[in-house]
Parts: sequence; structure tokens; C-alpha cells
Amino acid sequence: MAGSVNATKMNKLKNAIQNNIFSVDELSEISKKMSDLGITKEYNEALIKLDFGKYLRGLIDDPPTAMRNPHAHHILFKKGLGQKQKILVQEGQEILRKHGIEPIIGEENLVWAPNTVIGQF
Repeated sequence: MAGSVNATKMNKLKNAIQNNIFSVDELSEISKKMSDLGITKEYNEALIKLDFGKYLRGLIDDPPTAMRNPHAHHILFKKGLGQKQKILVQEGQEILRKHGIEPIIGEENLVWAPNTVIGQF
């Protein structure tokens, strides 16, 4: 049975993660605790609301200066579009987790990418 979630506390946790307060090991412990409490879904929903540009700046640094209109980009989608893609994203995220990569906030799945570049699809 899933635990009860205090929205205010979850938002404070999201903001602390966004501000790079925790180490990778601490984030792993937090993720495990959320699973133990049965609130992984709520935790992941909070993480998806991060300002990923701010988070990535604190994680790896500013985007390259020559990059046009940079944004923080997930290599593997956070959610996916449409039911089939959502299932594939869930499968992909499980593969990443199996190999010790946090799919939403893990450095290995986040990069700087240009946005709205002419010819970009």
C-alpha cells in the first residue's frame, strides 16, 4: 500500500534536489527510501517538475557558450508521448536503473542541447 504524501514536503525535497543540495549517493538513498515508502510514483512526478536547466548547471556547469538557445535535455524521455512510447520509456528507465543510472536526475541521462535551431526536427 502506498504511503501518504505531504505535498509541501515533497515540493521542498524537489527544490533541494534542483538546487543540488544532495550528493549522488544521497539521491540514491532518497530514491530507495521513496520506494520503501511506496511513493516512487509521487516522487518521480515531483522530479519531473524540476527546472532542469538550473539543475544541470549545478550538476555539470553552464552550457557551451557557442550553443544556440541551450536547454537541458534528457537522452531518454522523462515520460514519452502516447501510450506505446510511454511503455517504451518505462522499459528504458528500468534498464537505466538496473545499471545504476537514475533516469530523471542522473547526470548520465542529461545533456545540454540546442533548441529551435533551423533545420532541427
